[in-house]
Amino acid sequence: MDKNLKIWNREGEPIKCNPIYKINNCIEGDFNSNEEIINNYSKQLRNIALLDNMEFCFNYALKIKFKFLTCIEDSINILFSTYKQIKFKNINKGDIVLFRDDWDYLHLGIIWKKGKSVNDTFIRAKFGQLGIYEHKLKDTPTCYGNMITFWRKQK
Repeated sequence: MDKNLKIWNREGEPIKCNPIYKINNCIEGDFNSNEEIINNYSKQLRNIALLDNMEFCFNYALKIKFKFLTCIEDSINILFSTYKQIKFKNINKGDIVLFRDDWDYLHLGIIWKKGKSVNDTFIRAKFGQLGIYEHKLKDTPTCYGNMITFWRKQK
């Protein structure tokens, strides 16, 4: 956990998002096909479903169909208005993890199995328009950022 990290919205205003956790990504790059992932990273990224459709990580994580949610910015608005941020020690299966880099929100996943540490926690996430993969947070490709926050749907 890094208390010095800050998150800003697109207008440059600070957003109160604490704590922010840093992960130690160990997979470099971005992916163009399910075959590339399976051929190169099958030990770290377990394929759950081979999909090649128009839905993205945010549709999968927030369970909102593509026709209603078409970009990461819309999903962030939904996340911030209907979910509350939680600490790692309080996460459960089904909670949401939001990824970002220094500038943008990049990815959403679903907590699948809490580990002893943030990096060893398993999530399920959809990679772009490709398949759904189960992996440890540390095995998240670098293209999705290395700063995360955890979220739970408000009742």
